Amino acid sequence: QGRVELHLRVEDLPGEMSLTACSVDGRQGMIVPFWNPHCVFPVESLADVDLDSLAANVRENVDQFPDGVNVEIIADASDGSMHARVNERGVGETKSCASGAVAIALVAWAGGLKGSLDVRMPGGVLRIARAANGGILLSGGAVVASGETWSIP
Repeated sequence: QGRVELHLRVEDLPGEMSLTACSVDGRQGMIVPFWNPHCVFPVESLADVDLDSLAANVRENVDQFPDGVNVEIIADASDGSMHARVNERGVGETKSCASGAVAIALVAWAGGLKGSLDVRMPGGVLRIARAANGGILLSGGAVVASGETWSIP
C-alpha cells in the first residue's frame, strides 16, 4: 500500500473536452469526452440509484456512444468532496475509475468549483487538481489488488 501521483500534461489531454447536457430517465447529466466517454449524473443519494439500470439506459438511449460510455453518479459530501460510483462500459460497476474521477472534476469546475476536488469512490479517494500549466494532477492511495505475473512473448 502506498501513494501515487499522476501528472497529465496539457499535450497529453484530449483536444476537445467540451461538456454537453444529457437527460436519461428524467435525470439531468453531463457528457464528458475525456479519453473514454463519460456521463456524470448528480444525485441526492448514491444508495438510492440503481446504477446498473441507469447505465444500461444511458447506453441504450444516447446516440453519441456507439462504443459505450462510462456512467458516474455523484453526490456532494458535507466536507466539500464528492462521493461517486461508476459503471464502466464493458465491465459494470467498479470500485474506482481515474478517468471517471477526472470527468467528475471537470463537471465540478464547469459548475464553478475553484481548486482541487477529492472524489470518494468505494475503492478510495482520488484528489484531482489543475496544474499551473493547464494540466491535471491526480493523487491518492494505491493498493495492490492482484498478484499476477504476465509474460509477453
